[in-house]
Amino acid sequence: MASGWRSVIRNAEFDEQLAGLIPWEPWADEYLAAAEDLLARLPSSGIFIARESGADIWKLPLQPIKDRAVELYYSFDQRVVVLLWIVSYE
Repeated sequence: MASGWRSVIRNAEFDEQLAGLIPWEPWADEYLAAAEDLLARLPSSGIFIARESGADIWKLPLQPIKDRAVELYYSFDQRVVVLLWIVSYE
């Protein structure tokens, strides 16, 4: 990993939500690859939405799936980006 890049981790709730959106894991990983790369380098490129339990929560709109909008919610610090939720809606 290049110097200054953060590690990106997915919490259990995120993985469950992702599996509900994209049941085939290789495609799910491919779907998220660009977003994870961007967030590892520039996590502030998303949209700040709230401060919760001492952590800033951000969102990043993603490519729609089956004509449904998708947003990825995350937090970050100097070393890590934590993917919290992924939701879809009409």
